[in-house]
Amino acid sequence: MNIPAANRQTFTPAVAVAADGTIGVTYYDFRFNDPQPGLPTDYWLVQCHPSPSVSPADPANWGNEIRVTSRSFDMEKAWAPFLSYFVGDYEGWTAIGNDFVTVFGQVDVDNVTSIFFRRVNR
Repeated sequence: MNIPAANRQTFTPAVAVAADGTIGVTYYDFRFNDPQPGLPTDYWLVQCHPSPSVSPADPANWGNEIRVTSRSFDMEKAWAPFLSYFVGDYEGWTAIGNDFVTVFGQVDVDNVTSIFFRRVNR
């Protein structure tokens, strides 16, 4: 990816392992940030399918990235007094069988930080 270094920052990672051994990691990042006002932010899932010949220690074995948010939200609208930008700490990430499920925070269309649920069928 050709993303400026400041926009490659990721935060609030979570790790889960599906029944078939797939490792899933979710995180927020700023990859769609541009010079326009606001700080576009998205929530992502990246996966590794380890095996005797595929090591999760090798960055090349991570892929199948999925955008969990349906659209970018403005992180500058997700603020809390004394905490700066904050999407909340009511988040979760787990596996159910071979699927992953997540509960995550993002600013909705009314500029209110809300909690969303998504099941990722792989």
